[in-house]
Amino acid sequence: RFLQAEGIVLASSSLRGDRGRRIQFWPASGRARQTLLGAGQNVDLRAELQNVPPKPLPSGGTVELF
Repeated sequence: RFLQAEGIVLASSSLRGDRGRRIQFWPASGRARQTLLGAGQNVDLRAELQNVPPKPLPSGGTVELF
């Protein structure tokens, strides 16, 4: 209902099951990708983020929080 109220089209969904999911989202394009994790597989995001250089923060503009 929230997505519908915000005018966001739901193209796909993935619920339940016994495997974790890794979600990657690119906000500039709206692109998203889901990868199912193997049984017992954990993802250490801290290790992955150590290799990503920080992006400069944009100046000005507004932010809407819901």
